[in-house]
Amino acid sequence: MTAQTEGATRPTRRRRRGKRRWAAPLGISIFVFAVIGVIYTINLGIRSFEEAFDKAEEIEYFNDFLLPVVMVDFPPFADSSNISSVKALEAAMWKTMMSTEDGEHFDIDDMGRQIIPTEIIMKNARSLFGEDININFVNFGEVDNIFEYDEENDCYHAPIFGATNLYTPDVKSYRRRGSTITLRVGYISAEAEWGEDKNGSKIAPEPEKYMIYTLEREKVPQSETSGSSGVFVSRKTAYKFYITSIQKEERKEEK
Repeated sequence: MTAQTEGATRPTRRRRRGKRRWAAPLGISIFVFAVIGVIYTINLGIRSFEEAFDKAEEIEYFNDFLLPVVMVDFPPFADSSNISSVKALEAAMWKTMMSTEDGEHFDIDDMGRQIIPTEIIMKNARSLFGEDININFVNFGEVDNIFEYDEENDCYHAPIFGATNLYTPDVKSYRRRGSTITLRVGYISAEAEWGEDKNGSKIAPEPEKYMIYTLEREKVPQSETSGSSGVFVSRKTAYKFYITSIQKEERKEEK
């Protein structure tokens, strides 16, 4: 009886040992998949953080990039063929005067005005609206702040003071599809007053209106990024933008 009993139990023991042989590989597999899951989650978190950081930086860049266009309340246009030449000249002039690259190096005439070569103004006009922009150089401005075109010397005599911002941009959202960027831009009036909440924190004023900007994006070689304020660098890739259209936001009527 004892031999039979031992003989009967041996297969059972072997089967149990066979099951246990799968335990170690299974445990290792579960551990490996768990590690992969943790790594994937960490990488996903890092990518999400980088994308959020890039988006915040890009919006800040757009607010700076659009400032000379928004501040002159640039009229809507559908394409480069119907851009207002005078407004493009005005926006390019303010971009030039606000630029730390160029603005600090202009000579001053006998009347205390900056002498700005048209070559620099054209460069800034193209950086805003693309290479196909056409500008006619004429006198512009108000009576007390005339930007005088000097045809003989191919330059402008620009008053140093007198810049009055009608609006400043507040980019609310953007959508990227390929190389095309669509921006929803709020216009903050220069006369708008900041509010204050119960904790004493400042509350930005609401935009007076919204416009839809369409931009095109182009990659720029790294060699062209040094010292250029018109280039945005994202993850070691440099881009430049130019405006292809400005449209009024179509407000949906409430039913």
